[in-house]
Amino acid sequence: MNDCNDLFHSWLGEFRSIAAALLQEDGRIVQANQGFRSALAGECDANAAPCFVEPRFARLAELKENGQGVVYAGPIILGRDAASSHAYNGKIFRRDGLLLLVAEIDYVAFGRISEELGKMRKEVEELHLLMARRDKSLQLALHEIDDLRRQDTLTGLYNRRELDLRLDAEIARRQRYDSPVALVLLDLDGFAAVNERIGRELADEVLQHVGSLVREQVREVDLIVRCGGQEFALLLPATSEMGALILADRLREELETQAPPHLANPVTASFAVAGLLNGEKREEVYNRAWRALRHAKHCGGNCVALAGPADGTDALYETKEQG
Repeated sequence: MNDCNDLFHSWLGEFRSIAAALLQEDGRIVQANQGFRSALAGECDANAAPCFVEPRFARLAELKENGQGVVYAGPIILGRDAASSHAYNGKIFRRDGLLLLVAEIDYVAFGRISEELGKMRKEVEELHLLMARRDKSLQLALHEIDDLRRQDTLTGLYNRRELDLRLDAEIARRQRYDSPVALVLLDLDGFAAVNERIGRELADEVLQHVGSLVREQVREVDLIVRCGGQEFALLLPATSEMGALILADRLREELETQAPPHLANPVTASFAVAGLLNGEKREEVYNRAWRALRHAKHCGGNCVALAGPADGTDALYETKEQG
């Protein structure tokens, strides 16, 4: 038995690719090197019997030893279960009522395990790639849904929700950089009668015509919105009141001279322009613009009104040629 102890202390103790252990007949550990304890992974520190996957420890008591004291020779698998086991190839000896296990890593089994791990790693990578693609598809779908929520399905223009978001952003920009911004409202004159005369489907084509005409006259940075019914809005970043008035009057003239589909005569529109005032909030600029639009309607339509800072200060815009 001293020979066994000397064997562990001399060179087996630190080996990890070799599992060596001296065990009692019931599985209790007398001596064990690092390789054997690593194979048990802390599961069977005192008694190794439950960690013998192959051969089962109970089977060793039934085996007869050969002339050299060997009771078992072949594959030795250690671990709590097959999934977390370590495969070795070696021998188990019986001497003086003790069992001596000496085995080296089964490199054939190790190769199979490595191959399986490689396959599993590849499957995990493919799964991560698939999840990344699905996440990207999901994000694109969510963006498309969000775009649909912000768009008018008839004209393809944005809706009031997008106008609210962009106007809030422009208000914040003005507060930070003192950059001018203008809001233009457009309401088709007498459109209820047009709708009644030609029917809803054809009237929808008129609205699409108006949306296309406005889109052709503005910059890419400008936001065009259908607010509902026959009402449209334009948000013009970095644009002064005068610039917005000139654009609104140009749009008024374009509408006045271009007859839309299914109508013998052009439709006209009333316009309102409101330049954002310092410290003004979204609802305040909306209120001024709608008030100026009502003023344009009361003045007969087919005109442009400038929103003043307070009630009674709205005024019609007239070009020098008109004046």
